[in-house]
Amino acid sequence: MPLMVFLAVLVIGSIPFLTLKLDLRPDIEPPVITVITPWPGASASDVEQRITKVMENGLSMLEGVDDIISKSIDNISVVSVKFKWGVDLDVRAGDVRDAVNFAKRELPSDAEESVILRITSGTVPVVEVTMTAERSYQGLFHFVDKTVVEELSRVPGVGQILVFGGIGREIQVLLDVDRLEAFRLSPDTIAGVLERENLNIPAGSLKEGQTEYFIRVPGRFSSVEEIRNTIVGIHDGSPVKVGDIADTRDGYRELTMNGWQGDKAAVVMIIMKNSDANTIEVSRMVLDRLASLKEESFPSDVEYEVVMNTADFIMNAISNLGRSLMAGIVLVFLVTWAFLKRFRASLIVAGAIPFSLIITFIAMGLLDYTINIFTLSALAMASGMVVDNAIVATDQIIFH
Repeated sequence: MPLMVFLAVLVIGSIPFLTLKLDLRPDIEPPVITVITPWPGASASDVEQRITKVMENGLSMLEGVDDIISKSIDNISVVSVKFKWGVDLDVRAGDVRDAVNFAKRELPSDAEESVILRITSGTVPVVEVTMTAERSYQGLFHFVDKTVVEELSRVPGVGQILVFGGIGREIQVLLDVDRLEAFRLSPDTIAGVLERENLNIPAGSLKEGQTEYFIRVPGRFSSVEEIRNTIVGIHDGSPVKVGDIADTRDGYRELTMNGWQGDKAAVVMIIMKNSDANTIEVSRMVLDRLASLKEESFPSDVEYEVVMNTADFIMNAISNLGRSLMAGIVLVFLVTWAFLKRFRASLIVAGAIPFSLIITFIAMGLLDYTINIFTLSALAMASGMVVDNAIVATDQIIFH
């Protein structure tokens, strides 16, 4: 009967072990909300005075704030609000959003929309990839951003994908100051007209039977020639086009950040997973899709290299734990046999390690825990305590 119970526990415990999610760290969300506000073309001191301090003043009035940490660099303001542990972050995120919207009125008009982030341990990258090109480097960023990212985003479990480095495409409208003065136009007027003209306009819907069609009037620019022919004003009864007061070209934006792979300039791609996804599975599917994309659509001179794979760390940790447990079981059996001189008693003591782990895996499955570096460390330490108790109990049983 005891043997049947032992075997039943082993079988039942193996089921949740096979279904437990593997991750590098547990999904812990610290009570921190970060507000990132870009202001292109601004120096760090201007960013601090015009954006960071305004944000700090507004966010410091929120309830439950423990600390505010800010950083101002060229073009970007980063303000992190640390709340007290135990607060409802969903509620606080709404408060932060309201405070940011209220502070918007005092920000520079050309500052971009603020981004509000909640960082969790699940946002650790799953895979980091560098991509290089020999002949087509100028178009590499566009290829990665529009083709590779789009394909990898369809992989189940993939969350956000960040792309750094490379030269991004940019349509440049280079204004001629003398022509602007001659036609009595200002740069703000030109920018406003181009912004209003570059829109797709929703035009309602059309219902036919059980089918409803949504109508949209396309208005976004599709070529440089369309921008050149855009009318921006009237002078002496004649329309003034962008081509009359500016040189418009299809070029590349100024390089402000670059990645490197060895001595080659590279585009860096950081792939993150959804919080409920399995890191090992996401990593495997991403690498498989990258390999197939290499064969299907990569230009001949484009190469990629995986520089970081979280799945490797996880598998190494699990492998190390497995080897340590096997070595521990063998050593416990040999030491117990050397002192007790009883095979059955030594087997019972050695079996305490896998038996206790199996029960732990059952509990982890019920509580929806993951196998990560923290749970693995806890299991390794607990195994030693289990062996100590098993040896003491077995020795007392034999003695009496």
